[in-house]
Amino acid sequence: MCAETAVFSRDCRGFSWTAGQRIDPTRESTFVWRLMSADGCSDTVLNMTYTNWGTGEPNWHNSESCMTLESNPYRWNDVPCQWELCSVCEI
Repeated sequence: MCAETAVFSRDCRGFSWTAGQRIDPTRESTFVWRLMSADGCSDTVLNMTYTNWGTGEPNWHNSESCMTLESNPYRWNDVPCQWELCSVCEI
């Protein structure tokens, strides 16, 4: 594996992965859009110009560095990158 990536699963648990991630996995760093290449070995990083965080998010509970979309009320949440979730893909 070339970079830390989220783990994908069929069990969405009410959340889906997005391309949002802390570029530097520390509490003080901001989230960016991290778009990985098909082989997972290179990426493009884009600054976020729009946010849609849920109430109290991002909160960095348990070193949360990856961003999900909650299925209801469709807000963003930061979670540990090790969670197994479904993903939101660009088509």
